Amino acid sequence: MHVKDHADNNLRGKLEMAGAIRAAGWFAALEVPAEDGSWRADVMASSADGSQRMAWEAQLSQITVDDIADRTDRYADEGIRVCWVHPGARPPRWISAVPAIRVRAPKEREQPWVMDDGLAGFVYRSGRWEFREETLERFVRWALEGQLVPAEVLRRYRRAYRVVDGEQRQFKRDQWWTSKRSIADQDKHEAMRQRQEAARAEREARQQEQEEAAEQRRKELEEQERVRKAEEDERRRLQREEEHRVFMEQMRQRWAEEEARRERERVEREAHLAREKRTSPVNRPSVRSKSARTCRPRGRGGVGCRRSSRPSCSPPSPSTPGGRRTCGWRSRRSR
Repeated sequence: MHVKDHADNNLRGKLEMAGAIRAAGWFAALEVPAEDGSWRADVMASSADGSQRMAWEAQLSQITVDDIADRTDRYADEGIRVCWVHPGARPPRWISAVPAIRVRAPKEREQPWVMDDGLAGFVYRSGRWEFREETLERFVRWALEGQLVPAEVLRRYRRAYRVVDGEQRQFKRDQWWTSKRSIADQDKHEAMRQRQEAARAEREARQQEQEEAAEQRRKELEEQERVRKAEEDERRRLQREEEHRVFMEQMRQRWAEEEARRERERVEREAHLAREKRTSPVNRPSVRSKSARTCRPRGRGGVGCRRSSRPSCSPPSPSTPGGRRTCGWRSRRSR
């Protein structure tokens, strides 16, 4: 767009705003300066009784957010409301920093100017601000009558969506021109959200308390189980020690009995050996040679003893006639 086109649109916009102000029953004046020269309004709207004034500024040139905020504060210091109007193709950076709108010039002179940015309504069901388009004449009337006011957007509701060139885009706005009902709906929705968040926080806190209590209970049960296992292990250890003690006592008793049995066997064996030693042939009277003799006592008619093949003779017995000793075989003489 050329500079001449900018100037034409700017002038046409001022004239359009002045016509809309007059159509609303207010007085309109162009290029109205302050008494001290601190500001100059492009179009100044005054109520019929002169008690109210509202400045309409057509801002097409570049300006910083701080500068336009300072100029807005100057109007506010004198009790003058203000609305900044941007006739460009794209919304400026300051559109949500001050009370402002963006307008679109018609392609034909017979068509009305349209305000397509800066006006929104709050939808309670979705909890969002939605763009509203309206003719400039109707918007000016509602703004002068106080039906539309600039309202601050709460932090959680700053995102707004609209379709541009067939594509849905996201915009951030800090304030809108809107109705008092939308402001109330935003506050009502925020209160509902806060109640929900408080209830959710309460539920989460209660759940956390329950989880902490469950965790504490789990730890207590684990500690009880640990103590129980320790006591059970100690009981089993003592039981094993007792069983081992009883076993060792029994073994010592068996060892003592075994030792006593062995001692008895040793004594019996020694006694048996002693008896065998006493009754052994080695301890009997020795005999002469291989041939034994049949002996008779020496006396009258006695002939002594003869050799015999019996190796030994038994001592005389009272039952033996003549008191002779007997041998295993009889002597020849006795035959």
